[in-house]
Amino acid sequence: MQIKFLLWNCNGISTRVAEVREYLRMFNVQILVLTETRVPNNFIFRIQNYKVVEKRGPVGHGGVAIAVREDVPFQDLSRHPALDGVEAAAVKLADNSVVVA
Repeated sequence: MQIKFLLWNCNGISTRVAEVREYLRMFNVQILVLTETRVPNNFIFRIQNYKVVEKRGPVGHGGVAIAVREDVPFQDLSRHPALDGVEAAAVKLADNSVVVA
């Protein structure tokens, strides 16, 4: 199975969600990896037809997210003990490959 990825250092996602949705649609992306999400505590990051796995940094700093399209089976590894204390999100795909942000 061939997967289309998009990696973006978004420098703050809360004001760019519409832009993200357009990229996903335009490029038919199955997995989106975002760095420097910089989300405020009250922000809920959702994208229609995608499941979002995220690890937030301190308010206004850092943060990563992986958005996986609903038709792509995956397992959330972000709570894996190896990632304790690390600003990282991770998912395992059906072919056993791992995506880490």
